Amino acid sequence: MNEEQKQQRTELVIDVLLKNYKTLTRFKGITNTGAGFKIKNDKMTDEICIFIEVEKKRSLDELKDSEIIPSNIENISIDLVERRPYVRHDLIIPIEELNQYQKFRPLVGGSAITNGIENNGSVSIGTLGCIVHVKTKKDNNNSLMSNYHVIYAENAKFGQSIYQPDKEDGTVALVESGVKGDYLDMALAVVTVKGSNEVIEIGTLKGTNPPKAVGQEVQKYGITTHKTKGQITKIGVKPDPNSPFKYLYTGLEIVQGYPAKDPNKKFCDHGDSGAVLVNMDKEVIGLLNGGHDTPPYYSFADDIREMLRELPFSIPAPTSLKQQIFSDSNRLNKYKELLQQTKHGQAALLALINNVQEGINLVNEHRKCMVAWQRYKGPAFISLTRNLDKDEPYKFERSIDGILIEDMISKMARMFKEFGSNSLSEVVERYEDELLSYISKSNTVEEVLELIIKK
Repeated sequence: MNEEQKQQRTELVIDVLLKNYKTLTRFKGITNTGAGFKIKNDKMTDEICIFIEVEKKRSLDELKDSEIIPSNIENISIDLVERRPYVRHDLIIPIEELNQYQKFRPLVGGSAITNGIENNGSVSIGTLGCIVHVKTKKDNNNSLMSNYHVIYAENAKFGQSIYQPDKEDGTVALVESGVKGDYLDMALAVVTVKGSNEVIEIGTLKGTNPPKAVGQEVQKYGITTHKTKGQITKIGVKPDPNSPFKYLYTGLEIVQGYPAKDPNKKFCDHGDSGAVLVNMDKEVIGLLNGGHDTPPYYSFADDIREMLRELPFSIPAPTSLKQQIFSDSNRLNKYKELLQQTKHGQAALLALINNVQEGINLVNEHRKCMVAWQRYKGPAFISLTRNLDKDEPYKFERSIDGILIEDMISKMARMFKEFGSNSLSEVVERYEDELLSYISKSNTVEEVLELIIKK
């Protein structure tokens, strides 16, 4: 089936389930219902059907006729599955091992976080899902989102510090609120440092969207298994007992691999708890919280619809690299006028104008360029969003978290020459050494431009 057919089939299956819910769930021991791939001979097929999960399956000999769940209804197959316990995917490590994880400023999704509360010399760590925007009665806060069992590990309380990755790096957020129940395992911590709506190796998040279908392709980045791709195998749903017109979205099940399923490989593992589940349009559709430790491996996530019902939030509007670079138009116009004073300056300006968009595209879309840009602190080095007086020189940082600005420029130059077009590669080759030389002699952008026009 193509994506549209999967979505149509999933919607039909859920409609039939909800229409016949009372009939199908009058039996004892039912723990979950929804749409999912049918299991046949212990293997997952491609047929999308109604699944009914029970605590324990019983043989037909043990059942009365009135207790037997039909094999299909309205020409939709019904799969009776036995509940298989799974574990939360937090990770317990000795506290001295926190320094093996990379520090990210601004904060990004996919990085390691901990509340730092020790238990016999060890701490619990998980994955920062993403930065979200929370509206409260008093103010508007940006918060980091992860699992409840990550943020509230070791019985953390309101206001507890969150670190990324280690206490030595300082507090990055304060525990704010959370929900842990049958269908949710999520929490928020209000950030105290700058955060980005990027997820490592996935890119800039574009918002939220409900899961569309069983079989939908999804992706995530966690601190243990890093970037993985898979597909949804179950969408849990049932009527809300407190409202005849609402539904409870009881979670998502995911398997590694797309389009072929590979339950012998893990989509996520311990430490990946809190990673956001993202569709291929870079929209958040869920929050990973656990999975199986023995094969076949399936992972589990909160459904974004249930998450938004309990703790309303939004993904901050993307601040694209182009917006960061061109945020101060008056200042940039002055820089253009300065470069136009000499032929060499004009040539450098023309080279920038003709190639800057390709560089932005590589940083936003090419995996290796994206990773290099984040690891070498590109966003922090190039931001022109500081509150400067109109005639105040723009002083750039010489070093951020131990990375020199020359290191960042050299690394991105290598990336652009390796993965860019011939035009971009030639421009980088022509100006790299000159730019590095001027950067080493300057403290402001204005000083660099003066050296360019004097050549």
